[in-house]
Amino acid sequence: MALRSLFANAPRPRPALTVAAIFLGAVLTTLQGRLFSSALPDLRGQFGLDVLEAAWLGTALNGAQLVTMSIVPWLATIIGPTRILVTPSLCLGFATLLIPAFAHNYPMLVILHAVAGLCMGIYLPLTISLGLRSVHPRLWLVVMAA
Repeated sequence: MALRSLFANAPRPRPALTVAAIFLGAVLTTLQGRLFSSALPDLRGQFGLDVLEAAWLGTALNGAQLVTMSIVPWLATIIGPTRILVTPSLCLGFATLLIPAFAHNYPMLVILHAVAGLCMGIYLPLTISLGLRSVHPRLWLVVMAA
């Protein structure tokens, strides 16, 4: 019961926990993008990929993020940010665990990167929308800068 109440939309809001989780997710999403670009030469060497195939890995990741980013603010308004955050976060953890274990060929690597991109696309729009909803309009520039 306690686990269910943690993931459900509560009668009283828990904005500090939600905002902290979403800002952490946004930071980790940005960090993952930087780490991916620095690890791309290693992936090319490990899988024997040419430049074009390696570029498609980044395209699958970033394209999937952009697909998810467009719908997340609406879903967060309808369903709630906590519910939007939990499932893709668990799916992202599962997909990143599967990449080293099961991505032994190029198509599986592209699919798992696309799944990870779909899950990572939730953090940045949630960060911006919750930040803008939580503060006074004169502080919106500070929220956008953060």
